Amino acid sequence: MDFSDYKTRSRLTKASNAGYSARLDRKPITSCPFDEGTDEAKAFQHYWGRADQDEHRRQGRAV
Repeated sequence: MDFSDYKTRSRLTKASNAGYSARLDRKPITSCPFDEGTDEAKAFQHYWGRADQDEHRRQGRAV
């Protein structure tokens, strides 16, 4: 799935924001509220991972 595509990003904004916020709130990736295998779940997991990478960069740790 191409998350750099505008249509994809705007269609999955709610799931993307939920994933990023969940990671910042220290919730596990398994806290995904979307059904497994859906585009929303994939977006949640992708942005949860992106938040994790960003957090590591801010702390000066290797990703």
